[in-house]
Amino acid sequence: MPQHQQLSFLIDHAELLEQYAAKAMQEKKGLFEEAQGKLIELQKYQEEYRSRLGQSDRNGLSAKAWRDFYLFLEKLEEAIQMQIQLVERYRISYDIAVGDWNHTRQKHQSYLLLQERQNRSLQQKLAKRDQKESDEYASRHKR
Repeated sequence: MPQHQQLSFLIDHAELLEQYAAKAMQEKKGLFEEAQGKLIELQKYQEEYRSRLGQSDRNGLSAKAWRDFYLFLEKLEEAIQMQIQLVERYRISYDIAVGDWNHTRQKHQSYLLLQERQNRSLQQKLAKRDQKESDEYASRHKR
């Protein structure tokens, strides 16, 4: 297999890997953003519930209702902590995917640069050959 075909194969393969990495990165970004959105919703809900507790406290609450409020707030806090952990896992996963994409993109760009250099070198060789043929032709016709 000639060198330019090998390089073309590597470029095509690297481009495909870059596309896969970009798709994986987008998927992980979506999961991360979705988890962040859920965390924000939970935190807003917690604030609203605490606000209701404060209003209800001023209006007077039974001991059972008070206990239920606090049990619910504890469960909500647990859910928020779990969601924070999930957001962090998705953030790490997304960061890794970004690194993978950057690596595959860099590899692809390197192969493209090699191809460009190879083409430039070939053009220079062809230009030298053409010049040599032209010089030989001119010297033969001068005689």
